[in-house]
Amino acid sequence: MIADVRTVTARGEERPVLGVGIDPRTHAYAHGKIALAAANPTARRRYLEQAGLRRFTPRTIASPIRLDAELR
Repeated sequence: MIADVRTVTARGEERPVLGVGIDPRTHAYAHGKIALAAANPTARRRYLEQAGLRRFTPRTIASPIRLDAELR
């Protein structure tokens, strides 16, 4: 699980927020990929089912096959 504790308001001010649960950006972050690589296959599959592989940038991996290859 990855917890993101920073959010930014529309004015650019940071305010702390503690969210617990599935972060749909985990597959796009280096530290998220480390967590997914260390996770067992069941946990990784559950993440993919719940969060999906949304593309955040042109370089974001959005294919389960490519992500699996990257995590090896």
